[in-house]
Amino acid sequence: MGWFKSKQEQLKKNLLEEQAYALAAYEIANKDIRPGLWAKAFAEASGDEQRARATYIKLRVAQVKLGIEVTTEMLAKAQQEAMQRATIPIEPQSFDKCRFCGSTDLSRHSKTNAPTWCFSCQKNL
Repeated sequence: MGWFKSKQEQLKKNLLEEQAYALAAYEIANKDIRPGLWAKAFAEASGDEQRARATYIKLRVAQVKLGIEVTTEMLAKAQQEAMQRATIPIEPQSFDKCRFCGSTDLSRHSKTNAPTWCFSCQKNL
């Protein structure tokens, strides 16, 4: 990976992290916190409200970042599977000869180059 590419990745990572912190701060400011996560933060802070807020932010940021990673992996996997399904293995002979008469005098589809009609036996392929 080149220097520029690694800096781009680092910048992207930093911006995503900043957005995760902004989300956690927004949730606390608007009292729209996740109860289970707040309970965990409060317990880890031994009941200290200020430390619980800081702990909640750290836990929530980690949760958001993990969610982004999982979503990214799922999208990449879905894209890879779609590409595999879209790739249809083609037998070389199907492009060379008519399956009925063996002639090479074939009409072909303009986009796929697949044979569609045999001029010799006059059949649809």
